[in-house]
Amino acid sequence: MDQPIPDGVDEIDSFDAYYSNVYLDQRNLVIPYIGLGVTNHPLHHGDRLKYLDFAYMVFLGLRYLKVRRGVLLGEKAEASDIFYFGGINLDPSADLVDFEIDCDSAFLRPLATTRLSDTIWVPVESPLRNLDQAKVAAFFRGEMMPESIRLVTNRITK
Repeated sequence: MDQPIPDGVDEIDSFDAYYSNVYLDQRNLVIPYIGLGVTNHPLHHGDRLKYLDFAYMVFLGLRYLKVRRGVLLGEKAEASDIFYFGGINLDPSADLVDFEIDCDSAFLRPLATTRLSDTIWVPVESPLRNLDQAKVAAFFRGEMMPESIRLVTNRITK
């Protein structure tokens, strides 16, 4: 699973997924996600959702970006393919919520250790929590970020 997957981006469900520490510049958007759902997708061809524990959604060459508070970049073209992503924002700021994205390329980037599950991954304090708190924190700090994503975000970890 340790490769970018450009196919099936429109078959990814982020509604119940958690995200934090979003990277955004004038050209690129990278969203670290826990709990993305996939169906009819290269990772899972079935028609019932399976959930990825740790993965990144990467959008390169942004042409249009709208979030809940308004348009941040560009104008929506009539013939463009818009991707819709959201989920549960774990950041204190609610600025980057409910993404509408048009870009040159988009792909899912799982980690080498990414696991698929029939049940939702819960990274927050709850009786349903099924992920290690330290591992979740490391993921959102970028410590598990693949080098290819690190180059896009210019993030350096120790």
